[in-house]
Amino acid sequence: MKQYSRLCRTWFGLVLGLVFFLPFTALAATDHTLTTIFAYNNYASGNMFNITVQSKDPVMITAFDVNLSRFLTTQTGIYIYYRDGGYEGFETDPSQWTLVDFSYVTPVGINQPTHIPIDGLVLLSGHTYGFYLTISDHDTNPIRMYYTQGSGEYEDENLLISCGVGTGWPMFSSAFDSRIWNGTVYYTPYTEVPQTGDVLGRYLWLYIAAAALSVGTLLLLAIKWYTRRVYKSK
Repeated sequence: MKQYSRLCRTWFGLVLGLVFFLPFTALAATDHTLTTIFAYNNYASGNMFNITVQSKDPVMITAFDVNLSRFLTTQTGIYIYYRDGGYEGFETDPSQWTLVDFSYVTPVGINQPTHIPIDGLVLLSGHTYGFYLTISDHDTNPIRMYYTQGSGEYEDENLLISCGVGTGWPMFSSAFDSRIWNGTVYYTPYTEVPQTGDVLGRYLWLYIAAAALSVGTLLLLAIKWYTRRVYKSK
């Protein structure tokens, strides 16, 4: 009887674990990355560049790496803006840009990737988006955004990064042609990011089976408890 009781408890715990934790594993998605270069020969406050979605499905941008100088342990704020249609012609028009995120980072040094996570930003297939990454405190902070003079395109099967211009201070005040953004884009193909409803639907059979097994387990435990009481009363 003890072995039977132990088996029931183990089975019940396994069922609960599957019900509560397996669906969350489906929400995990692996980041893809696309890097330009980290080989500076110039610097200013920021960069503008384009990202074109070449895949047939949307992608979700999850983070960037940038090339920042380091000054002791000083932090700097980073603004990230974007616009559908590319940056060209809108370098000095803030009304045409949407703020994606703002965060403080501690730079790790020149030609080293300083990581900037963002809330997921979905980009649609076939669209070209302009991005503007800039430090927030050029006038009071010695940290700068480092880039490379020239132009270039960097692509994989999903994205194309077209570089770009450097930007001065104040924000949206000036742009310097032919500047390659030094950085990395972290992204996930949107087909790999199931929505909560999709996950629940996909594992509906598991919930039904787990519920049935759990009820059966509880019934067996109740029968065992009742049988033990009957034996004790005799």
